[in-house]
Amino acid sequence: MYVIPRGQIFWFSRNLKHLAGQFIQLASGTQLVGRNGYLRFSLGTGNRREAERLGRRYAVEVDDALEHLNRTQKASGQPITSEDIQLATDTMQSSLLAADESVYKAALEAVLSGKEAERAPDREARLADELPPPGVKGDAELLLQLRALIPAFMLQATGKLPAGPVDARYIPFVAAFRQVAESLSKRAEGKSIPTPPAPKSVMGGSDTSSCTWDELLEYYLDHHKDLSASTVALYGRAIRDLGSFAECLPSVLTRTQAVAWRDLLVKKVQAKTALTRLNAAHTLYLYGLRNEKMGDRRDPFDGVSVAGAKTAKSSRKEFTVDVLREIFRDPPTLNDIPASAGKHAALWIPLLALFTGARREELAGLLIEEVGEVEGIFFLHFRDNKLRKLKKDTCERMTPLHAELMRLGFPEYVAAVRASGAEHLFPGLVRSDGLADWFIPHVKKRIGENGFMQDIHSFRHTFKTAARNVPLLTEIHDAITGHKTPGVGGSYGSIAGVKTLKRELDKVCYLNVVLTPPPIPTVDDIKALAVDAERRRIAGRNRRRGKVAAK
Repeated sequence: MYVIPRGQIFWFSRNLKHLAGQFIQLASGTQLVGRNGYLRFSLGTGNRREAERLGRRYAVEVDDALEHLNRTQKASGQPITSEDIQLATDTMQSSLLAADESVYKAALEAVLSGKEAERAPDREARLADELPPPGVKGDAELLLQLRALIPAFMLQATGKLPAGPVDARYIPFVAAFRQVAESLSKRAEGKSIPTPPAPKSVMGGSDTSSCTWDELLEYYLDHHKDLSASTVALYGRAIRDLGSFAECLPSVLTRTQAVAWRDLLVKKVQAKTALTRLNAAHTLYLYGLRNEKMGDRRDPFDGVSVAGAKTAKSSRKEFTVDVLREIFRDPPTLNDIPASAGKHAALWIPLLALFTGARREELAGLLIEEVGEVEGIFFLHFRDNKLRKLKKDTCERMTPLHAELMRLGFPEYVAAVRASGAEHLFPGLVRSDGLADWFIPHVKKRIGENGFMQDIHSFRHTFKTAARNVPLLTEIHDAITGHKTPGVGGSYGSIAGVKTLKRELDKVCYLNVVLTPPPIPTVDDIKALAVDAERRRIAGRNRRRGKVAAK
């Protein structure tokens, strides 16, 4: 336990998400918990029995250190002073710069040994370019952005949490964070900027009652590895939406807040969707509660439900032909599409969904190697990959490309991406939720909000209806969409089966729906999109680092 092999040497590894990026004082010395929430260091031996002995010893040291932190936290009840705030800002500067230095050295060693670095150092994120400008408005905006970091470092340095909302007393954090960003920029230019020594802190962590919404999600996912990508996305959206609404730690959520959030969901989405999100948040909360992540308290969701949701029909409706004409009439330019929506992905994924019936996550998570060609027939191979898992095992399939997609230039787009060396089919898309967040308002502007009950998944329903209207055999359109009929749909996975699906798929049409070919990017365009997407991934990780208090 807590022992993992790395090459010929064993390492100690323990998940300490609530101390991510922070130092922990063990009896044998100070150790740094990684930004990924894992405490890892070499045990210096290749003998498994010796490694397990050392692992048990260090596990006891970690338990003792965590218990000390808990006792110190419970004993702390003093008001926060200006000296406390200064100590916390000094701790923040030292911790962030030390973490960058540690990650940089690890990345450098990996590159020198011919391996791929696990993550890029913070200095490569160009953090200073993303900060609000100095001044009253800019400083106030940055202070609000630091609301999650401030409680983390107050706890680490003083063992105290701010009793109320972050106010002007904490403005030293703004100056300190700007200094960190400036130091990272100088390091990125090759200048030597030493990490200041860590000040002596009252404590180095928090007890389980300080578990945040993100930590609650990560804890659940750590214990449930077999969840599909769509389920993970659902849990993430539900718990972060609840955390943003409640603006408190999970350990202090009240039943009144849980009911108020339920009522807000009912107003925003259909009853069935509201119940799904409510149940997702409750599942994560109850799992954390039962595993003592939030102390001894009652379940605020107990008995909270959505009336009529279990008997409600699906809230998603298909697009009518008239609506399809409006959606694809005068398609937006790339300048009209935000980077978060994936640029070219926002133009191609709706078209692919319209002619394949595939799910949003299935399309957004395609790798370039999963676009194939057999005897002149282009196809998409939907399967589990490192970006996402399919909803079910039966969803794996080879779906041929409709003749209309060929006419619109999808093979040319694929060729450009392949020539760029990109691994993802849509290298500019970081999260499929970013596409959905743009697509839904875009469609609402065109068809109106009255009775709106559609999203990207509605293309799947639209395709199924169009296939039945041809009519295609049920096993044919089930094989295309991943609703495979047991004992029948699997026979279409062969080359001959793909030919059959192609012949039948080309019969599907949408009368009088005029489709405009999307622009084909150059290789340089694709490379620029990939670079920008990676920058946004790193920036997103940086914004989430050190979270101990929910926004």
